[in-house]
Amino acid sequence: MKKILLVAVSATMALSAIALEQPLIDSPVSLDNGETGWYPGLCLDKTAFTSAQPGTVFTFEYTINEASEGHSFTLCTNYSNTKLPDFDGTAGEKEMNLDVNEDGVYNYTITSETISLLNDNGAINYDNSVRICGEGVTITRAYLSVSDEESLAECPIDMTNNWWPGTEFGRGVITSAEAGWRIVMDYEVNSDEAAFSMTTNYGKTNIPGFIGSVEDGTRTNMPLSESGSYTYTITQEAIDKLPSSDFNGWDGSIRIIGQGFNITKLVLVRSVSGSSGITDVVADDNNNAPVEYYNLQGVKVINPSNGIYIRRQGSKVIKVMFK
Repeated sequence: MKKILLVAVSATMALSAIALEQPLIDSPVSLDNGETGWYPGLCLDKTAFTSAQPGTVFTFEYTINEASEGHSFTLCTNYSNTKLPDFDGTAGEKEMNLDVNEDGVYNYTITSETISLLNDNGAINYDNSVRICGEGVTITRAYLSVSDEESLAECPIDMTNNWWPGTEFGRGVITSAEAGWRIVMDYEVNSDEAAFSMTTNYGKTNIPGFIGSVEDGTRTNMPLSESGSYTYTITQEAIDKLPSSDFNGWDGSIRIIGQGFNITKLVLVRSVSGSSGITDVVADDNNNAPVEYYNLQGVKVINPSNGIYIRRQGSKVIKVMFK
């Protein structure tokens, strides 16, 4: 018989968002005088912005290149011709540049207007990049401030017969992710023929890592027999392949398509290094609920063995140790 030791007690625990930094560059980028600074500058996949929620903050840190005569930058798209809405630059020929004279940090809040502009291919001349252009500065860090769980779509979504266009989110959700992050979809089945697929390239190509069982042209579909939850774990293959137009056919969206169900929740769950996972457990107000166990990463465990777990029953959540 397993021995259970209570090692901590907690009150009702609700899901809490944890602030995370989602890095967009791996190493510093110098914006020198001349062409290399003003064009192409530092290019970032626009889908990292279009797939973000309005209110998400984009931050870049910069240092001054002392050898340069001028120190200025702008945040723009459309081959450096369209300034992003509400960027503070007012200097230069096009009144787009922000002059600086010391090391600093710039915070830009992504708004609905930002996302709308970047999604308008006519307005941005089909440019797939957000650019930091300039002279005499080096961008040392660039990142989005995000939460550990982020909604990807407004739910519920009717998937009764939605093989096209399905529900979409920008491929930047995956290409700017880390391998092991998860996309979680809760659903309610309303048909005996319920099925879905996660695709790109206008619904013709499976996202790497998605596995269905029913062949349908160039993709496979996954049948759904009852209401539940599906978790897609983002793979390194998906991160590597999706930026390529040869693979995705210039389609900037990931699509969930299918029939016979409703999506009740669709979220991106980011891995949190060193997290206890306790805040991932959401307590039910029903004190008569069955006992459930989770590991310290917040993953449900059916038969816990030796180790420390989170035990939940209704609104009571405690940490226990099995020996």
